[in-house]
Amino acid sequence: MTTSHAPVAVIGGGPIGLITALGLVAHGVPTVVFEADAELSTDTKAGTVLTRTLEVLDRYGAVEPVLEASLRIDEIGELDRATGQSTGSVLTSALIEETRFPFVINIPQHELEPVLADELERRAPGTLRLRHRLEDFTEHAGGVTLHLSTPDGPVTLEASRVAADLDHAIWALDQPSVDGLNSYWISKLAAEAGFKVALSGQGGDELFGGYPSLAWFGRFTAVARWARPLPATLFGRVLDRPALPFRWRKLSYLIGADDPFVASQMAVKILFLDRDVAGLLSPALGQNGHHAEAERHLSHWSRLVEQEDLLERLAFMDIHTHLEPRLLRDLDAMSMAHSIEVRPVFLDHRLVEFLLPVPSGIRIQQKRLLLDAAKSFLPRNLLEDLETRRKRTFTFPFKRWITRDLHRTMQEAFSQRRLGSQQVLEFGAVDDLWRRYVRSEPSVGWSRIWSLFVLQRWCEIMQVSP
Repeated sequence: MTTSHAPVAVIGGGPIGLITALGLVAHGVPTVVFEADAELSTDTKAGTVLTRTLEVLDRYGAVEPVLEASLRIDEIGELDRATGQSTGSVLTSALIEETRFPFVINIPQHELEPVLADELERRAPGTLRLRHRLEDFTEHAGGVTLHLSTPDGPVTLEASRVAADLDHAIWALDQPSVDGLNSYWISKLAAEAGFKVALSGQGGDELFGGYPSLAWFGRFTAVARWARPLPATLFGRVLDRPALPFRWRKLSYLIGADDPFVASQMAVKILFLDRDVAGLLSPALGQNGHHAEAERHLSHWSRLVEQEDLLERLAFMDIHTHLEPRLLRDLDAMSMAHSIEVRPVFLDHRLVEFLLPVPSGIRIQQKRLLLDAAKSFLPRNLLEDLETRRKRTFTFPFKRWITRDLHRTMQEAFSQRRLGSQQVLEFGAVDDLWRRYVRSEPSVGWSRIWSLFVLQRWCEIMQVSP
């Protein structure tokens, strides 16, 4: 992606900033709006919107929701404040030959801004960023670098930097993976700052029960036990229909499952169902695949702890089917690409050997045991913040990137010429999925599109083909 495809930054989320963003989005220009305040305006100011502004909103396709929320005024006049009597007025219908909107409207700013913001969110999700204050900017040949204060602390945004390093990041993976880009950039920034060694918190969620998804595994296991007597071929088809979103189709694994626990793992962890994999891969690969490979892999690890309680089994599975094969492997590859030595302190063998015998009911409770152990040396304000802060994943805004910033890059990667050259992915199936994603992102999910892009681009970079 060239710098010409970098997003335009609009500073200020008032009416002018929001209308400007709507105009840019209407013309297909990637845009982001930074607003310093934590919420939109609450002041009843600037209540009148004139004809020319309505024409601008109409040009951007946003006039209807504004009109629906406003009061139409066809006569403008003056009042004598002392007597309350009219001293003169003008009928706006005099403009009927000049405009489609021969009237003005009344809508206070605190009511107008949410209407504009909702329309912007509908067209370009994630465009408006509250609590992002511009502190400084640097102009250069390729665009502008913004220095912003954000809810998560200071951050420097360079619109096209991720795209410029994307091929190197995929090359550094050493094998295609849906994860790893966050580790790549943390390692890169640490190296640029002069560091040679970094500490990682990997393993903390697995050992101390930090993943919110633990609750989903429990619910899905219970559902799978209940649905175990149902014939999968009959009832599973109700959910496994191509027209349904993938997140619903995966629930078909819970019907008639031999092992309800493994079924819950499948319903949460897999991206594509077996028949999707066979269709997405080229015939040379799809016809030679191993049916139910993911299920066999999860079943192998599940059997090793089938006598343990549910929490213990979930922790064991997270360690051996997620932490070891993906997170640690990706972090090692990405950090080595920048000559950074990363040490996951929670996975020191002495700590792991000490913790694993601790009963799951004590150890696995949203990192409470870890916080209690840290009370004696953490500052009180930091401890209070950690205790009340919601769990946040370290995930990049892939949905926004795929939809906007990297849209052309993705489109080109999924072209018939590129896919046909590698012969790893089947163009028809990938094209159908990509078009469906563009129409309705929730029905597909960014992670599926991203995984296909990484696989295709990795095969191109590594010159891999059947």
